Amino acid sequence: KKMADEGYGTVSYVDVDTGRTTYNPRRRKMIAIVIAITIVIAFVVPLSIGLTLGLKKKPEPEDNTVPTLTSLMSIDRLMNHLQDLEKIAAGYNNSRAVELGYNASVSYVFSQLANTNYHVWIQNLSLPVTRLTGAPIFQQFSPADLEYEYPGDYGVFSGWVPHGTKMLNGTVSIVENLGCEASDYVNFVSGSFALISRGNCTFQAKVDLAAQHGATAALIYNNPTEQTSFASRADSPFPVLGLSYFLGIGLKEVVADEEIELSITISGVAYNTTTLNVIAESRWGNPNATVVIGAHLDSVPAGPGINDDGSGTTANLELALQLDKMAKDGIAFENRVRFGWWAAEEVGLVGSTHYVNSLSPEELKQIVLYFNLDMIGSPNFYRGIYNGSEGMNGTQLAGTLFAAEALADWFEASDLVFEFEHYDNPGRSDYAAFAANGIPATGLFTGAEQIKTPQQRQWYGGLANAAYDPCYHQPCDTVENINQAVLLQMTNAIASTLQYCLQLPNLKETLDTGGSNLSR
Repeated sequence: KKMADEGYGTVSYVDVDTGRTTYNPRRRKMIAIVIAITIVIAFVVPLSIGLTLGLKKKPEPEDNTVPTLTSLMSIDRLMNHLQDLEKIAAGYNNSRAVELGYNASVSYVFSQLANTNYHVWIQNLSLPVTRLTGAPIFQQFSPADLEYEYPGDYGVFSGWVPHGTKMLNGTVSIVENLGCEASDYVNFVSGSFALISRGNCTFQAKVDLAAQHGATAALIYNNPTEQTSFASRADSPFPVLGLSYFLGIGLKEVVADEEIELSITISGVAYNTTTLNVIAESRWGNPNATVVIGAHLDSVPAGPGINDDGSGTTANLELALQLDKMAKDGIAFENRVRFGWWAAEEVGLVGSTHYVNSLSPEELKQIVLYFNLDMIGSPNFYRGIYNGSEGMNGTQLAGTLFAAEALADWFEASDLVFEFEHYDNPGRSDYAAFAANGIPATGLFTGAEQIKTPQQRQWYGGLANAAYDPCYHQPCDTVENINQAVLLQMTNAIASTLQYCLQLPNLKETLDTGGSNLSR
């Protein structure tokens, strides 16, 4: 690290907890290495050797007299949008979820785009909805007779809610480690309720593995830094509860010595509703080299979703508004851009998946790159760039790597540490449908419920062994939850990279070849 800080070139760190690769901002600059090769009496004669590191593909520095998209980004405007979204949530039980404040959020974005030259339209889609019709009941019958409190001790995940009332009885079996690997289920008893610790992989991955090993319910308990009960979404064939840390640890301690018998009773309703994507496309630029940039517009029912994903929503909106002004001022762009505000990400990436599936093969070929903005203002942040290192089809597309490297260029030029982040598989955000269809996809992320490592504390500040966003999927995800400095940094990074891609001739060829067609 000392060598890297003093400018001696490429230094990468691999965090043993996360597996992410983190780069010193100076890693690809021209450097001179002084090598002592001749010793005469007591003197060392240095030899300077020029060494060039890495790919270089960006054009000459921009003329500073011409406004750039980055220079037009404003934290005040971003925060104004976030405050407006919070006001919307306040009128709908503190939520912008589907059937709560979501349609008002759609109207807000649509109205903001009213005076632009974009082609703006609404895409309707059908959405299966499940919701509780009464408080669930979670009880222990043996070795003690207890009824747990809702929602203090546990929350109920959406994804499995019966139409009517269903009661399920079972014993508890502990899943080892974090339940993210098949080997964690070696001692799991099939037919039991799976008791699983939160962390390291998606809820969906935990639930899928539990189902594969014969679980009849999943009890996912919180980590010690967050402690509270929680609820999220995981598609499953059985109930999934989010337990408080203390309840989960208590059950784990008891079941180590004796059998625990539990009962879960859930009453709900299931039906279909209609929800909406908002899409805005430029009338300029090559339609066969279309860049799509998106963010999900919905929140979870439990909170207003100002970081998740009001942060991405407002960055996307400001990019659209300021890019439109640049085009009106006569600044030329080679390639077309399409902005998407996706519905129902929080209930299974529904909006973005529907949009991609609605495109013909010819329309899919016109999309050469996708940028995703989801949670880019986390209070205890890290700076993450998706580089597709574990692609949806197991491969890393050259175009994904090129676009991720272009984002990295901005952080390096700004002397800011960042980390390359692989895709979650199955995908955790709206990049998934694009990547699954062979479209290069990258984006930015500052962290959700996962835990910041001590090493990341050294890189970014903040609190080690605490969640990147302690208000993830909770009522406290308000404007007070936003780290304004990192929100503006992430917005500036995407602004710089988006403008670069939109003004780059032969963008499709460049992405297909990973930039090898460009002069070094």
